[in-house]
Amino acid sequence: MKVIKRDGRIVDYDEKKIALAIEKANDEVRATQRIPTKEIQSIIDYIESLDKKRILVEDIQDIIEVKLMELGYYALAKKYIVYRHNRTLVRKKNTTDESILGLIKSGSGSGLQQVAKVIRNQQALIAKEISKDLSLRVLLPEKITSAHNEGKIYFHDMNYFLQPMIYQSWIDTKTLLTKGCKIHDTVLDAPATFLQACSLLAQCVIVISDCQISTVGFSLKHLVGFSEKLHCTSDQIMEGTNLLVQLINTVINPCFKEKKVLLYLEGDLNPLYRQLDDCVKDSKILLVEKEKRLKNTVTIEETVNAYYPLWHDREGNSVDQGRFSQGVVSLNCVGLALHCEGVEKEFYKLLQNTLDLCFESLLRKHYALMSTKTESAPLMFHEGALASLELDQTIDSLLKKDDCPLVLSVVGLEEASKVLSVDQSKILKKVVDSCMIQRIETGLGFIVRKNSDIELSKFLRNIDMKKFGVIESITDHDYQIN
Repeated sequence: MKVIKRDGRIVDYDEKKIALAIEKANDEVRATQRIPTKEIQSIIDYIESLDKKRILVEDIQDIIEVKLMELGYYALAKKYIVYRHNRTLVRKKNTTDESILGLIKSGSGSGLQQVAKVIRNQQALIAKEISKDLSLRVLLPEKITSAHNEGKIYFHDMNYFLQPMIYQSWIDTKTLLTKGCKIHDTVLDAPATFLQACSLLAQCVIVISDCQISTVGFSLKHLVGFSEKLHCTSDQIMEGTNLLVQLINTVINPCFKEKKVLLYLEGDLNPLYRQLDDCVKDSKILLVEKEKRLKNTVTIEETVNAYYPLWHDREGNSVDQGRFSQGVVSLNCVGLALHCEGVEKEFYKLLQNTLDLCFESLLRKHYALMSTKTESAPLMFHEGALASLELDQTIDSLLKKDDCPLVLSVVGLEEASKVLSVDQSKILKKVVDSCMIQRIETGLGFIVRKNSDIELSKFLRNIDMKKFGVIESITDHDYQIN
């Protein structure tokens, strides 16, 4: 028998640990209230008689409490409950010490260890560790953190949850290039040259990336129009695009691997596109062609891809800039299907319960952003990059817009359909229907997308493989990226 720990780890069942826990509670009561060794063994025998392949550690503890009371050891059961509670408090002690010390230790190492050698990067990484720890211990309820640790859901960006930060944005370049803006009390006038335009946009991207969690995106159509209006030469375009790329690559913090800049190509190719294509190799900038962008609608056929910002509101109007997403939570469909051992009826019950947790998690991200004042990120919410609100206003009105959604990401849909022997569109329809109900009940822009995160796919696959073993065409590969 395997035991699933609270953090999702799978360990071998050990009856000695059960006996030790009861004996520690035994020591806290009078001799006449203690349970003899023989009856401790009877509790252990009962647990083993359940003949389960896997059992949650919480289920074992629940059984012990019930059995102690059934046997009449009420005082002992109370002490055991207190012991269990104290162990929970010990587990919830501040867990950041080792991780922070590990970040700032010097040594060879590679990847994150190399990045953490730089003092500026250490400050950012330490802040992320503290935020994640507080999210797990204090800010989020145990039902959400447990589901996250068990791999049923994935609460993205816990290491930013302490701060009111949006997830992703697509900035309004037309407003910035037409009116200019103010950054850190410095007024940047509307650009008069192509070089100034590239410099202004690069500075805006750098500032905005520090105020949000993930990708900054913008369309190049207004920058293209700017270059055409000025009849820029190929040398001027080369100079401007080189500056744009260099500023972004040298200033955005390397410890934030998730932060990218997406430039969306629209219209006919011109020298600006060709020059950018040559510049952005091995950089934090990605070029995305217009024809690869997807319509953001909550339907089965066209699910959301957060990297592509083409959006049509409820009136059918195209909105592709000056918008953002509030946050993301992922649903591990294949993990739920495996947990139900492929029984479809049980799967849909568990799916609905888990969807409720996902929506509660997304609402927590929404409420964490409520009452945020525009001065927390004035370039975004006051200067026109995303909105032009007054400085003393909150961003609450933006959070209720359809084009500033809460994103539910679906992972392992194809593999779940294999486990259940059903068409994946049937599973997705259940998810989409629940999402539509949330939109109606809350008035918020909930949307669904298929997973596009390779690292998340690997992470959840590893959790499921530890729980359920290697299953051909299911856990023997990274979950399908849609």
